[in-house]
Amino acid sequence: MALVVAGALALPAAAAAAVQISITGPSSPGYNPASVRKPIGTSFMWTNNDPFQLSHTVTQGTPPPSGVPGPALFDSGTSGISPGGSFTTTLGSGGTYAYFCRFHPSTMRGRLQLPDKVSPATGSAGTTFTLTVATANALSPLVYDIQRRVNGGAWTAFHTGTTTRMFTVRPATAGTYDFHSRLRNTSNGAKSGYSPIVRIIVT
Repeated sequence: MALVVAGALALPAAAAAAVQISITGPSSPGYNPASVRKPIGTSFMWTNNDPFQLSHTVTQGTPPPSGVPGPALFDSGTSGISPGGSFTTTLGSGGTYAYFCRFHPSTMRGRLQLPDKVSPATGSAGTTFTLTVATANALSPLVYDIQRRVNGGAWTAFHTGTTTRMFTVRPATAGTYDFHSRLRNTSNGAKSGYSPIVRIIVT
C-alpha cells in the first residue's frame, strides 16, 4: 500500500501528469530513468515493464546490510508490483529520496531529488526572501529538518523537527546563503536524504 508523504496534495485536473519511471528488470539500475530531479509536489508513477515478468518493489531508503528493509517514507508493498502493474506516490516536500527493490536490492536502485524553493534568488541586504520546503505543513509524526550554510562554511541547523512549510529569511549582510531540507518520521525514524542545495545571493 502506498504511503504518501507529508505535503502531498491531490493534484487538480489541470496539473501535470505523473512523471513516468519504467521498471526494467533486475539488471542495474533496474529503473529508467534511475535518477530524476523535479519540483516539490510532483507525482511519480512506476510501471513494471520487466521482460522477464518478475515482480519488483519501490521501497524508499537504502538496502541495509541485514537484508531486512527498515522503515520507509513510501513503499509499494512487500508483495511487489506485478508485471504490467504500477505504483504512484506524490512527494510534497524537499529531499533526496533513494529507493530500491526489496527482491533485487544489490542491482535495482533509484533516486528522486526535489529541491526546496527560494524567492527571490538574489537581493540586497535586508531583502525578505521566502524559503519553501513543502507544499503543505507536515502532519504528525512527520517533520522537516532544515539546514543553512553561509558563505560556504559549515552546515548548521536552521529549523529541526518543524512542521512549517514556509519561512522568511532576511540576511543582514552580503554573501551566499545555502539551504537544504529533509523529511523525517519521528515515530519510526524513516527519513529522506537532504534535498539539492538552493542558494540565496545577497549583494
